[in-house]
Amino acid sequence: MPEDPVPLLDVLHAEYQTLRPEADLAGANLEKLRAKIHAQAPLSALCISGGGIRSATFALGAIQGLAERGLLGQFDYLSTVSGGGYIGSWLSAWVKRAGGLQNVIPHLRGDDRPHAPGDPDPIDHLREYNNYLSPKLGFFSADTWTLAATVVRNILLNWLVLVPLLLFALLIPRLLLSLARLGDAYNEFYGSAAPISRSPLVEYGLPALCALLLAVAIYHTARYLPGIGGRPHTQKDFLWDVLAPMAGVTLGFCAFDSL
Repeated sequence: MPEDPVPLLDVLHAEYQTLRPEADLAGANLEKLRAKIHAQAPLSALCISGGGIRSATFALGAIQGLAERGLLGQFDYLSTVSGGGYIGSWLSAWVKRAGGLQNVIPHLRGDDRPHAPGDPDPIDHLREYNNYLSPKLGFFSADTWTLAATVVRNILLNWLVLVPLLLFALLIPRLLLSLARLGDAYNEFYGSAAPISRSPLVEYGLPALCALLLAVAIYHTARYLPGIGGRPHTQKDFLWDVLAPMAGVTLGFCAFDSL
């Protein structure tokens, strides 16, 4: 049978009693316990962000700097993510094996005495084995070829995202050229007996459509300007309400000029 869950009051009491042994928290319910905790000196945390081996390398230097200035032992919590977890787990394991942070801080300082031959040096070990993506380098090493294949695969995946965007940008001049030659293409297909330039749709419809789209774009531009409308808007609102109508005006005018 599973054990009963530990009440939150007991968890908070035990946690804070470990961090602040001198605090008197006896006989307090949950609300009073929280009030007493907030009335004490604030707790602090050392937070190490992610970023792979680069963040771990940077965090190692930051931890050594905090140790040299006597600040590393003043933190109550250690919070890490991703690459920060790499250096955080290393520090936590060292503290566990050394019997406390106070036994680790002297070795993190720059004035630490050199280790005797054969004695383990956690910092040197970390620096020597930080290449965890490809531990064994060399032309015939499977780690090296795996790393190269991973890099090439990631580059190709990024290109698969960017290439369609580049192709779309290259299609814009061809679209404008097609609109500019729309009248010639129509006359070639239907012959000169039915000139589309005299059609009411072209003569009046396209200018009216362009004028309407231009009015919509100007109207929404005025709404979004801080000095006029001051209306809050998102990037999606701008794309649909301003940029898309202006693009429609451009394409419609090109088609009208050609036809």
